[in-house]
Amino acid sequence: MQTDVLIDATAETIYELGGAFYFADATAACGEELGLDVFMLYCLGRGGVLGDVDAHTVADALVWFKPSLVETLWYEGRKLADPVLVARRYLDAAHAYARSTFKASDVLDGFCAAASRVVEAAPTGRWPLVDGYRAFPLADDAVARAYQLVIVLRELRGGAYAEAVRALGISPAESHYLNSADSFELYGYETDEAPVVTDELVERRALAEDRATALLVPCYEPLDDAARGAFLEGVRELATEVDVAVEDVTI
Repeated sequence: MQTDVLIDATAETIYELGGAFYFADATAACGEELGLDVFMLYCLGRGGVLGDVDAHTVADALVWFKPSLVETLWYEGRKLADPVLVARRYLDAAHAYARSTFKASDVLDGFCAAASRVVEAAPTGRWPLVDGYRAFPLADDAVARAYQLVIVLRELRGGAYAEAVRALGISPAESHYLNSADSFELYGYETDEAPVVTDELVERRALAEDRATALLVPCYEPLDDAARGAFLEGVRELATEVDVAVEDVTI
């Protein structure tokens, strides 16, 4: 299997899987323990891997949200809880979600070995959320470890895509609207800020996806055919547990 085929075949599934724990009931309960609603928990939990930084740094890393929304959630949330602590608790919630959702198997063992090689091959100092998550040790058990790796892989694709979008002159608002118009206002934008969707913009967005894949190819190149197969099978198995679609490709 060609490297770019593997990346494209699993990108959307990894995106859906990696964010599946965000608004789970147990995750929301974790936020309540910290005095945070689910949106503050999301902002501090994801952004907190960067450390106790300013809101501009977090908004730049989260990319797709309107910066003023990130600023409000970050500074209001930071009054209630330490972002670094929240990030650790958020990852704990992800582990708990994984253990209650997925089952241990030889397939996940193989996925962890392959996914770890991808994460290790990713550049440092380029995509802040990836660096932030890599600072946390992987969980000891295969189920939680596999899910933690999925979360990092999700951030890896997100970082590459954000880089590609910026290079092509697509604004975060334009990119988010094209990806998910239904949640445009949820990300802090006003209705009248919706972009005009042109064929040229859609074409540039498709080109950004291709460029994101190209940026990730060096991360996946260390995988031989067996490891690529193990990676794909692991993603498929995880997706089955939460009824997330995965592209049908041949190993």
